[in-house]
Amino acid sequence: MPGSHSHPGLSLLPAGVHRFTHSQIISPRAAPGLPKRQSLLQVNGLALSAYDSSSRRMMPRNGYMQGDQETHQFWSISSVRCMFWDPWPTVHVSLVQGTPGRPRRLMCHVTGFYSHDIEVTWERGGQGALGEQMTSGILPNGDPTFQIRVSVKLGLGEHVCVVRHVSLGGIFVPLVLLVARLQSSK
Repeated sequence: MPGSHSHPGLSLLPAGVHRFTHSQIISPRAAPGLPKRQSLLQVNGLALSAYDSSSRRMMPRNGYMQGDQETHQFWSISSVRCMFWDPWPTVHVSLVQGTPGRPRRLMCHVTGFYSHDIEVTWERGGQGALGEQMTSGILPNGDPTFQIRVSVKLGLGEHVCVVRHVSLGGIFVPLVLLVARLQSSK
């Protein structure tokens, strides 16, 4: 790296403030021939590595981290991690049976998302069911991803679980899941 001192297996940056940048482009509907995911790591504007989902490999850039066995192992692990990374949240909806005194609830379980900033809400008949929702809060999965459970009392009308997360495109594009439509037994 320019301005750094290199020794076998060691890179030192001069003391001071440095800027680390990790940029990603994720396009689930990429044009033919273009990768669905690209990633670039930079320090002070110098590219260190790049990932391309077409090759499914993390590649060093500008001579950084090339040539030793530890580095090769690092890049192999990073390639596998990127290859199996799925940025889309997984949504499971289930009916939790009630007991006397506890009504039936619909549970929306969203898992496998990163970053942890997410919004999961229930709508009934086109209106938010905000006061009626119960949530587990955002919990870690044990890998870099997170999960959350949000439930709502089952009532008449259409029930919709709405998920807003950056991986779904834009800043917050909702993933809408129609769950149930209960009719009155009249």
